[in-house]
Amino acid sequence: MEANLQTLLISPQEREHLSGLEWDGLFLGGLFTGVYRPRLLRHPAPLLTFAATQLFVALLVFIIILPIGYLSVQHPSLTSGQAAIPQFLAVTLGLTLSLLILWHSLIWFRITRMKTLLNLLDEIDQYNQTIAAIDVLDQLARVSALPLANLDREQVLQALHLVRHSLICGLISERIFRENQALIARRQDLCDRIASNLATLQTFTLTEQTSEYTALLTTALTIGREVYEAMQNCQRAQKS
Repeated sequence: MEANLQTLLISPQEREHLSGLEWDGLFLGGLFTGVYRPRLLRHPAPLLTFAATQLFVALLVFIIILPIGYLSVQHPSLTSGQAAIPQFLAVTLGLTLSLLILWHSLIWFRITRMKTLLNLLDEIDQYNQTIAAIDVLDQLARVSALPLANLDREQVLQALHLVRHSLICGLISERIFRENQALIARRQDLCDRIASNLATLQTFTLTEQTSEYTALLTTALTIGREVYEAMQNCQRAQKS
């Protein structure tokens, strides 16, 4: 990948630094105290990782609950093993299921509160995929020696630069509001910058000639507009 494309990418380390949360691709903020990204579960690999994680957590909770299940059958009335086994299973499995339901309820509560951040991460994924698509076009151009619209490419890079700035402002803005509501003035300044970037993006004119770069420019404009709308929705929600 060329250097000008490499510098446009938003790396996982940069996402962690800007959001202030540990991120491993699926889970954000840790396994037990964070959230997972629901949109990623549409893909087989993250879904398999999620299923394996659920199995691991269920097994871990079951092991932790075992001593409580054992104590529940240490009662003088349960002298028969046939009576103790159902009691043991009912207590152990019941408590395990209850804790898992509580854990998932807390996760969904945190997901609703972090909806803006999760949407921004989805937009960043789409943004990075757009950059990867440009890299593929560059490689095809070098192999086939076919001329591509260099003007379109430069226009897309300019648009992506503005989108990158908007995404970073969005992450900083979301973190400021999440961690300290007293700094709302700083957040407003960042929202204003996102609005300015969107206005600049909308000045790019799409050529009538259909090309791969025209489609990528449209994607960049869409991402910029969605970031702006996400921050506006977040701002309206906090005012209401």
